[in-house]
Amino acid sequence: MHRLLRIAAFSCLATVAHAQHSSTNTLTVDPSGNADYTTIQAAIDSLSNPTVRTTILIYAGTYTEEVTLGTTSDNIDLIGVDPISVVIVAPENTDAVTIEGTGVRNNSVQNLTIRTDDDTINEGRGIVIKKAGTGDDPSAIQIIGVRIETVGKRSPAIKMDDACNDIEITGVYIRNTGDFSATIDGELGTDVIVTGCDISCHDGRLLPGDNWLIANSVLESARAASGGSSADDTAPIELWGHDNLIVDNCTLRGRGFGIVIQNDSDNVVVSNCDIEGGLAGVRIKCGTNIRFQNCRIVANSDLGKTTAMDVEYTGVRVKEATVACTSLSSITFAGCEISAYSDETNRDAIGVLVEGAPADGPVRFLDCTILAEVTTNGDRAFGVAAGDLGSTPAGDPDSVAVVGGSIDTVNGDERETDLYDLYNESPDDAVWIRTSGTQFSRWFGEIDAAVGQEVEVLRVVNIPSAGAAKVLAATTLLATERIITANITDPEIYRVLSVTGNKSGMVGNVIIIGQDWALRPIADSITLNGTATVKGVKAFRKVRKIILPAWTTALNGETVSIGTTETLGLHSPISETDDLLQIGQKASAASAYTLQSTVPTPNAIRGTVDISPISPADGDSIEFTYRASK
Repeated sequence: MHRLLRIAAFSCLATVAHAQHSSTNTLTVDPSGNADYTTIQAAIDSLSNPTVRTTILIYAGTYTEEVTLGTTSDNIDLIGVDPISVVIVAPENTDAVTIEGTGVRNNSVQNLTIRTDDDTINEGRGIVIKKAGTGDDPSAIQIIGVRIETVGKRSPAIKMDDACNDIEITGVYIRNTGDFSATIDGELGTDVIVTGCDISCHDGRLLPGDNWLIANSVLESARAASGGSSADDTAPIELWGHDNLIVDNCTLRGRGFGIVIQNDSDNVVVSNCDIEGGLAGVRIKCGTNIRFQNCRIVANSDLGKTTAMDVEYTGVRVKEATVACTSLSSITFAGCEISAYSDETNRDAIGVLVEGAPADGPVRFLDCTILAEVTTNGDRAFGVAAGDLGSTPAGDPDSVAVVGGSIDTVNGDERETDLYDLYNESPDDAVWIRTSGTQFSRWFGEIDAAVGQEVEVLRVVNIPSAGAAKVLAATTLLATERIITANITDPEIYRVLSVTGNKSGMVGNVIIIGQDWALRPIADSITLNGTATVKGVKAFRKVRKIILPAWTTALNGETVSIGTTETLGLHSPISETDDLLQIGQKASAASAYTLQSTVPTPNAIRGTVDISPISPADGDSIEFTYRASK
């Protein structure tokens, strides 16, 4: 069913259910004795399957009792007069409210507070729905305007203990500080609506089953928690092998993850949501037909995760699980804002990380804005990365397709050199990332077109000799690091730079900080090698700052000069060396370009071309024709 039609259908069912709750019989409960009964259970026990809908109206007070709507308690609504002053407290080793039976129950719990405090596993639960005897699964149950405060280990606030269906949870407030406790454990429940809820728990997993709608709600895990263990690093929603989940207009915030999808879950739509996680905003381990649309998705190191299970913060991470997974396919993000932020040393930020290709094609990002930001030295920032980023990286061809939108990376430490909008760590010239119509400028690795493939012509002029002191004249080293910002000449064209020392034995890293062809920040670190001229790897359009190393051995007039090279940068990435189709060369006095019989082999990883094999002269113009992913 179409998503909007399905939501409308759910809304209609809810309206009908409310209309059916017009009671024709009312009993009252007051612990002071000023009503029909002094306990809630006594009022329930006085009824046996009433044929008309009956309200048990509960007056203000604290009710320390185990409440059960059993097999003879159909058509009964428990309604408090006030959600704060009416409090049900579960006795030790019991659950607070149990709804137990078969078939159409027509039960509801409304407008009251439930409190439990029990260290016994699977006890001290707030509301439990379970089947008793044979017959149809229990159905037609509502939980409306209830506050549930639980402190039980592995004791969820709401537990569907057996298969049940047609459950409505509306306007519910849940706080659960117990370890390993789900907020709503509903894996056995189907056709469930959760709407307008405020849910925050220490280990705050909501576990849905099949055919769930979660809408207009705030769900958080480990809010206001301090210290803790890996139990805190959970997600507000975790889907374990169930189908047909809609999450709409919700805030999901987890100290570990925003949402986790795994174990062959199918047909998941998450729309118009604000999703934030301490390790990853969205983590997909396994599943099919998964779509996120118009969502803000963030990985934020400030959320205070407790484990180091990942070495990076990732907005979206897709990695096929090694167990309980038979298919990873049909994954799409459309119109989303995706970002990752790290302020921890040696912890990278990655907007999108895809470690394995889905079975039916790449993970698709359509018209998304993707950002990765780090603030400390030693971190890397990747907008979109493919592969496992290991020392011997592994990955699959065609893992990611980015169509439209933009990708950017930001680093608070301007010396950082590992800053890439697109990062393909393929060791075997395989194309893991494809793009089309996406704004970006910094890349590493072969990148191919996602839709079609354009031919681009790039013309450059005035090619000076390699190794010349074109950018910075010979500058003396000092006993301390030296930062140069004056007397720098920008390269005339977009090209790789070089450094040259004037004496043998010179070592140390020269850091060049500037801008790429799109005037976005880049940095390159080039290691001195005596008097040899050493080329960098990144192409610069402008140079803003040069950092020379300290020279403490003996100061005897050691100098460093920065020059241009004959390695030119391309404005768009290529997927293989054969994408460079031809080169034309024109002398300064000539009127036309002459095609060259020798076509230099480009560096497809860096997007550069060394034109020294065609022996360019100063003042020559060069014309590249190449297939580019734009």
